[in-house]
Amino acid sequence: MPGSRVVVFDVGANNGLWAAKEWPQVAAELREAGKRFDLFIIEPQPQFAKQLQVLADHHNFTFVRAAAWKQETTLQFDTMPTAGTGSMSATISRGPSLKGVVRTAVPAIDLAALLRVQLPEDGRTLSYLKLDVEGAEFELLPWLLLQGALCRIQYLLVEWHLNRVGPDKRLAALSLRHSLFTLLEHGCRAPPRAVLMDSFAANNYALPVPGLLELAQSHSICDRGRTSPWTNGLIRTDQQNFARWKAEASLVGQRNNDSRPRCFGRCEEVALGYDREMVQRSWERASKGNDTVRCQQYFNEWMGYELF
Repeated sequence: MPGSRVVVFDVGANNGLWAAKEWPQVAAELREAGKRFDLFIIEPQPQFAKQLQVLADHHNFTFVRAAAWKQETTLQFDTMPTAGTGSMSATISRGPSLKGVVRTAVPAIDLAALLRVQLPEDGRTLSYLKLDVEGAEFELLPWLLLQGALCRIQYLLVEWHLNRVGPDKRLAALSLRHSLFTLLEHGCRAPPRAVLMDSFAANNYALPVPGLLELAQSHSICDRGRTSPWTNGLIRTDQQNFARWKAEASLVGQRNNDSRPRCFGRCEEVALGYDREMVQRSWERASKGNDTVRCQQYFNEWMGYELF
């Protein structure tokens, strides 16, 4: 390992199962080898406070009884049991309390400040951040990025919860989900070595994303006869790129190990950057089989919105 210290942040620890299952043996081995190991268990739900403190005391971990947030404050949390798991699903309160939901005031910390204190920019600390905050990731991650804290993480696991986001914010949230890897790769001097995108289906799919269909249609070739000469020229440029890629036989359908992304889970947007056949297939799907009338209608409505 590159340094003398390993730091793990279990943000949204819930009942502590992940910390208890994955890390005590690792901690013991590292400490025996003379390496310093620190694990921060961050969880605000009061019903788990006692068992998390016992876990922390037993393994010399650090329990932070607070929500991870953008500042030190007090937040209202809504809590509901998760059937058959022994865990509780807790989210920041967004509206009137629903039946079966318990609302509790909890302390919150500035997660960016904690990361900066614990992870100096000296390259001697191996760090791992697990972020499971039930939808708050869409507000917390931009804060961590802009504060420079996320660039100090070497291994990142994000559990995404798009279905926790209101319909008015869902398209922006989805955009963050699909751009995070690129933001890290190009925004950090030393980006994370690996990013795991945990997109459990029940948390991310089935609910509509308002604006997504219109956006897709606006990037489709609805009808070649209705596009401008300028756009038709750009279409020909794309097609010339595909022809050039095909001629470069050594690159077509192959994955260069040197450029393979360090992204795991659902990483289609990253795979497009190195799998040229995947790019062409997707491009062709966007340009064929469209209902011209409906496509033009969506395009006109979408482009006709007065955003400001």
